Amino acid sequence: MQRFTYTVLARGTGMALADALVTIYDAGTVDKATLYEENDTGGETLANPLTTDGYGHIEAFIPDGVYDLRVDHAAQPSRTIEDVQIYDLSELSAAIEAGAGLGALEGSANQLPYFAGENIVAVTDFYQVGRNFLGATTTGEQLDELGASAFVQSIIDAADAAAFRAAIGAGSGGGDLLATNNLSDVADAATARVNLGLEIGADVLAYDADLAATSAFVKTLLASASATAFRNAIGAGTYRIGFFFTTALSSSEVVLLHTVDTAMTLADDFAGSVGDVGTNPAATFTMDVQKNGVSIGSIAISTGGVFTFATTGGAAAFDVGDQLKVVGPAVVGTAANVSVTFKGQLD
Repeated sequence: MQRFTYTVLARGTGMALADALVTIYDAGTVDKATLYEENDTGGETLANPLTTDGYGHIEAFIPDGVYDLRVDHAAQPSRTIEDVQIYDLSELSAAIEAGAGLGALEGSANQLPYFAGENIVAVTDFYQVGRNFLGATTTGEQLDELGASAFVQSIIDAADAAAFRAAIGAGSGGGDLLATNNLSDVADAATARVNLGLEIGADVLAYDADLAATSAFVKTLLASASATAFRNAIGAGTYRIGFFFTTALSSSEVVLLHTVDTAMTLADDFAGSVGDVGTNPAATFTMDVQKNGVSIGSIAISTGGVFTFATTGGAAAFDVGDQLKVVGPAVVGTAANVSVTFKGQLD
């Protein structure tokens, strides 16, 4: 258990940040760590997250381990500090000294020490055969110690394919199919194709009963009439454009200006597009969506943080070189930390 203190400072100013929420998780998880008021795991626990005081300070007793810290504050972007190691060094040193166990180890001739469990050291016999194997200076000597036959050693020592075939009695390859010939050495190609079920002109394809259960997804791929249909089937036909702003906008500020490089279409009411807002507006916040300077729809954010995407004339098709623009409202209000991703479909 270690007494842990942390001070949260504001980004940009370096001043202490009061009323920040500091959530402490077990590293790599979303499981909140157990925090204690005193150095006693049986004592009172503290709420997690902790709230910084007027000096940006938090304090708690935390069991030894590795943790992730997430800091949230209304006036600052959230941030996470990963893999924070918290250990009571006095307890760690005592554990190392107690766990070594080397002082109590008793051995005799021809034995080796090993770890039999966590912080448990034991000894085992180290027989002559093992010592001989480790003392061998060549692969051949090691194989001799293992009792490998001359035949096995000749296979292991084979320097190339010819030597390997000779060792296993496969000869020079005369009359055999050689991989390097790519089946050009088949004596009767026509008969071979018949035997393989690949006879030319017989409308027969190598078949497995599992093909009858081909999934609908695979059938869709095979039936694709164009590259566009194939991309859509595998989910590679999506065209995404994202934008964001972290502070309140100026009047009618342009927040996105994008030139399309591949023909695509934004669906009716921009279906599939998503947005998120950190600071909700005091009144509905509406951004104008334009194609080549002409309005084609809008993105509205309610005071409750709900996004509404709307188009004025159904789906909007964009050719290469067309421009997608998003313009903020004339009266900007308080909306901040806004992010939006448009989802289009490649044509």
